Amino acid sequence: MRPRPRGHRESALERWCVRWAREHKIVVSKLTDPTGMPDRVFWAKGGRPWIIEFKDPGGVATELQEYYIKTLQQAGYRAAVVCTKEHFLEIMNERPKRQRFYTSSEHD
Repeated sequence: MRPRPRGHRESALERWCVRWAREHKIVVSKLTDPTGMPDRVFWAKGGRPWIIEFKDPGGVATELQEYYIKTLQQAGYRAAVVCTKEHFLEIMNERPKRQRFYTSSEHD
């Protein structure tokens, strides 16, 4: 039996999470540039996207990936490194704070 290439579980996790999100009507975008940016944006309901870097269980983000995650978090975005389906489901099921929406007449 051939050994699996490095990152096989990471890509399988990413595919599973994307499939789950699409089944739940969550739009998903893949980030490809610049190098080091997280893998995906999950445009979660409530207007607050999750920006996620996928890693094998026990995997570690590179220094550049950690930099982008921390920078995004400091800018107010929800960003995380995800290593398991359970962690992904936990953050995707988080209930954002209720937002108040104003009609144009309320601003007059």
